[in-house]
Amino acid sequence: MEVNQDNLRTGIAISCRASHELCSSYLFYLRRLRQLRGVVTDEVMKLLVTSLVLSRYCNSVLYGLPASTLTPLQRVQNVSARVVFRLDHRAHIKPALQSLHWLLVKARIEFKIATIIMMHAILHQRGSAYFSNMVIGQI
Repeated sequence: MEVNQDNLRTGIAISCRASHELCSSYLFYLRRLRQLRGVVTDEVMKLLVTSLVLSRYCNSVLYGLPASTLTPLQRVQNVSARVVFRLDHRAHIKPALQSLHWLLVKARIEFKIATIIMMHAILHQRGSAYFSNMVIGQI
């Protein structure tokens, strides 16, 4: 199958614009969630941030986009961790992300794609016997 380069560029442009619109929407939700900071526990805040903000972007659509498009999403993830842990903007974010068991945005996208590829291989009997037995035993 041949890929039309004009369609590919158009798709990337639409994805980049959608990424920036998503980020402004996510930041709005995070500002609202920050207002609940004194009312809910840290665990509840973690659940709210994860379910309302971080679970909404579709990783497979973002695969292959330039770093300039993924940077705003990484910024949203960093702000999310700061909201959960009540960190100021100068605090190092990496320990907070590790504590939450959150991958960086680019790593999360790559992990999701690898998982999709592996599951496809397993379901079509092209994967290793070990993984096939684990997955097919659960279906």
